[in-house]
Amino acid sequence: MSKKEVRPKFLNKKLPILYAVSAPKAEEGISQYIEALNPVFSNKNVHGISSPELVTRVEGQGKVSYVSNTIPPEDFLGSLPKNLDRITTVVVPRVPKKEFVSRLENIKSKGINSVIIVGPERPEDVVLLGGYTANEGFEIATKHGFACGGITIPWREVPVPGDKNVKPISEGERIVLKQKHGCKFVASQFIFESVSSENLLVNYSQYCKEKKLEPLTIFFSFCIVPSVKTLDFMEKLLVKIPEANRNRLLKSTNMERESIEIACDIWSAIRDTQRSSAKNVKIGLQVEPIKISRVNPSLELLDELLHIA
Repeated sequence: MSKKEVRPKFLNKKLPILYAVSAPKAEEGISQYIEALNPVFSNKNVHGISSPELVTRVEGQGKVSYVSNTIPPEDFLGSLPKNLDRITTVVVPRVPKKEFVSRLENIKSKGINSVIIVGPERPEDVVLLGGYTANEGFEIATKHGFACGGITIPWREVPVPGDKNVKPISEGERIVLKQKHGCKFVASQFIFESVSSENLLVNYSQYCKEKKLEPLTIFFSFCIVPSVKTLDFMEKLLVKIPEANRNRLLKSTNMERESIEIACDIWSAIRDTQRSSAKNVKIGLQVEPIKISRVNPSLELLDELLHIA
């Protein structure tokens, strides 16, 4: 039965700001995370807290599984103060179809009305895991009253390589396809260069104008990079980091500070492009500390980004 969608307050903001933080591992406990996040809860610039569902893909003997690395993000978010919108994440293919609605109902019971729907790491995993596709997830979650978000990767190759029987589509068209299935906003992978995001904005803006579509909100995601270990982690996530910016980080005597300056340069370029060539597309910011110990530096990053905005 279809339920009325609750529109989250953060989507109504002129420049919506999300703070993303991963849930703790089972052995870590929630209390220390809540204490570390107190500066976020009291920050008037933050409109919502999102939490990704971190999983590891395991393959062997012809079988595939996605193993959780943390407690369920909705369990973590359900323990946080209710003054901010909370956005959980569900990696849809890993949830058996018969359990998907129950998962949504459990999320609702915690007062969470927004969910980011994530698809498989590889297309064939949907069949191997037996869950729904991301687009099916959007439709089902929307019918149950959720405001659905998705993921966008601005530098994703266009056309998309792969099955010759699959029609190649641009990243902007990918977003439109998500919209048609109920998606209301998308959050990007971490951004370390501006060109891909600028191209996405311009192409998506033009596509929406041609098709007479109301663009959804695109959140551009930034994080601080305090160490080489974090930089290596970004590369494992297949984040696009130009050689010039990588060298800036590696040669800096203060990598964390340098990463903030790089982020500001990128955000400035994205804002300029949005204002000049994609005025119809609403954009937002998402900031993540990567480690719970880096909350204060991540809020410093947010503050400097907002001085540009």
